[in-house]
Amino acid sequence: MRSGVLIGTVLAVLFVPGIVLGWCLRLRGLLLAATAPVLTFTVCAVTGMWLRPLGVRWEPLTALAALTVASLAAVAVSRRLARDRDDRITAPAGPPWSLAGPVLGSALALVMVGHGIGWNLDYVNQSWDPPWHANLTALIASSGNGDWTASVGNDIDAKGMFYPAALNVVEALVVDLTGQDAARVFNAFLVLSAVLLPWATFLLVRVAAPRWPVAAAAAALVAIVPPDNPWGQVGTQAWAWSMAVTPVAVALVVLTAAERRRLAVPASVLALAAPVALQPAGFASAAVLLACWVLVAPAGLRGRAVSGLWVGGMAALSLVLVAPELRAGKGSVESVATWFTGPAAPLRTSLSVALVPHGPALGGPVLLAVTIFGVVGLGAAVAVRELRWPASVYVVAAALLLASMSAPPSIRPYITGLWYSDVARLARLHAFAAVVVAGLGAGALTAVGQRQLRSDVLRRVAVAVPALALLAGAVLQDGPVRTGVDMVQLEYAEHPGGPSITPQQVAVLRTVAPLFGPDEFVVVDTWQGGVWLYALTGVHSIQGRYGDAYTHDADVLLRRLNDIATDPEVARLVVEHKVCGVYVGRGSVVPKDWTWSGFAGLAEGRNPAFRQVYADRDSQVYLLTGALARAARCRSAEAPATPIPSRIAVP
Repeated sequence: MRSGVLIGTVLAVLFVPGIVLGWCLRLRGLLLAATAPVLTFTVCAVTGMWLRPLGVRWEPLTALAALTVASLAAVAVSRRLARDRDDRITAPAGPPWSLAGPVLGSALALVMVGHGIGWNLDYVNQSWDPPWHANLTALIASSGNGDWTASVGNDIDAKGMFYPAALNVVEALVVDLTGQDAARVFNAFLVLSAVLLPWATFLLVRVAAPRWPVAAAAAALVAIVPPDNPWGQVGTQAWAWSMAVTPVAVALVVLTAAERRRLAVPASVLALAAPVALQPAGFASAAVLLACWVLVAPAGLRGRAVSGLWVGGMAALSLVLVAPELRAGKGSVESVATWFTGPAAPLRTSLSVALVPHGPALGGPVLLAVTIFGVVGLGAAVAVRELRWPASVYVVAAALLLASMSAPPSIRPYITGLWYSDVARLARLHAFAAVVVAGLGAGALTAVGQRQLRSDVLRRVAVAVPALALLAGAVLQDGPVRTGVDMVQLEYAEHPGGPSITPQQVAVLRTVAPLFGPDEFVVVDTWQGGVWLYALTGVHSIQGRYGDAYTHDADVLLRRLNDIATDPEVARLVVEHKVCGVYVGRGSVVPKDWTWSGFAGLAEGRNPAFRQVYADRDSQVYLLTGALARAARCRSAEAPATPIPSRIAVP
């Protein structure tokens, strides 16, 4: 029941605002349905980042007011720009059976992600980034700060860390409306991002390379050879959503520029702002897609110049919408340039990766089929002008990927900087382009087969042959579906160091949470699942992300908490920050065989400031006691302690 309520609320929050606004912008049909979540992300992100400095609290009523204002403005602007009262914006139509491609792709994505998490939204993701994002969502919901500044509560004595927050502000609405924790909301959004991508791909190919068999094949392929979900950066959800909305934004911009439709400009500007607000690497991918379209698709030099002005103008307006984010994140791209500094790959290695998309699920017949389809697709693009755009994207993406893999570390950030200096994210653009080119090949082979058949029924059946062949390869024991499920299960059930947090530990954290007040902090091992504490319970941990201590005060507590009786600085920090407890869990996000020196003596009772209130094989919980607890005004010192059972079972 709880999961049904959560999924229903997520769907309503994602689609209803976007459908209302899109309808007012005169979007209709498939274009409206696919664009709805994109518009929702933009409206929520832009509202949060512009109103937060004014002291306006981010909550469902704020979102409703923003949607109302945006919809009224959309009605007024659309009336001014429309050619007549019946003017509408739609995507090119195709036969109903062409929808089999995105339906198949969405079904495969849903199976891989849903089955990978055991169809259980209570499982907690084990990978590196999710706790930070889930904690930020919970902090936005509780603080009402509708942008990245809410992250100031993610670490003790922290000033916050910039990260685009479009996903988090939308997730925070679901947390507010359902009362469910941010970890469950994170899982629900993960499933839906994988489902949207095939539909977004179908829409883009229908608009930019208007042949529906190609669109259907590409939409199915994008689930079998996913550029992101489910087995690429599963936990980096902001990037996954940015990748999912980018094809929709590009489709709208192409439709607008190709037809010189003034009516479609407002929707295009709003849609193109979404990838920036979610994860700017998506906007970089959109820039490559649009640049290739401008250079290849329009006829003549004048046509390219005019199309370039249309595209450039819409991109500039979308960046104005998210100006506060661009200002705040000015140095973030440079700051991550040092994260990906591995040595240059040998040319023979990087060349093979640049030619054919690689991944743990690609092997045997599936890799062979994708390669054959890709070669045929490139040949079709040479012969047919309207199909050259996706082929050019593939060539440019392959060249960028090859250069970034072969370049020395000192040069690599200049190539991959807009993708947050991450070669893996640039590789997602390459995989997406390769999927579309393979879709060209599948569509071309389908067309050849249809011309050899005289029966209309057999011609329709022939459309499904490439998709059915890929489906057969995908569901083989060692095919992409099985491998995709395994990769998601790795994110949720196992981890090289742990798991970092188990269902038993989650149950313990939720049970002991009433021992602490909303402004109190708990010391946790920052390499273990205790960093999920705020997202799961609303109780602050001294650090809400994995890794070594990010602040001086957290480092002092982790290394010297055992000296609290003799070290005045430790005692001062405990009182100043209201550090009222300690949680020690088993496991780690990375393999490690050591523990923080500050935890020494806790289990043996040698730290006089803390008393143990719960212990089992996976978890130990301690409360601050005595004069320090009274000085810090901890809940445990001012009221009788909440009874804690001797054994806590998983619900």
